[in-house]
Amino acid sequence: QQTVDGGFIVTGRDGDFDGLLLKTDGQGNEQRRKTFGEGWGVSVQKTIDGGLIVTGRDVGYFGSDVLLHKMDGQGNKQWRKTFGEGIGLSVQQTVDGEFVVSGIDGNNQILLLQTDGLGNI
Repeated sequence: QQTVDGGFIVTGRDGDFDGLLLKTDGQGNEQRRKTFGEGWGVSVQKTIDGGLIVTGRDVGYFGSDVLLHKMDGQGNKQWRKTFGEGIGLSVQQTVDGEFVVSGIDGNNQILLLQTDGLGNI
């Protein structure tokens, strides 16, 4: 995702299996790095309040769940939700502040979730 300053924000995982949020300048030089718990990010988008929303996979003791993680513009946690076995592949915010997540559920079926602005289904 390109940022207004010409840089980029990307998500993934670090070597310790923690979710990773990385901010770079326009040439790809790292400016900020944050980790956000077990699992990994697959898709990150800017939100209308200037923050970030990440979807991906939360890896816990009992399996892997769809992750939806809201952060402020600096990558600090605002809230984190999981939604049963699967992986979130894409997230978008609607004009009214809700979130739509697409992905794959635990049965390898297409998954589509819609939440309010606080991550509640």
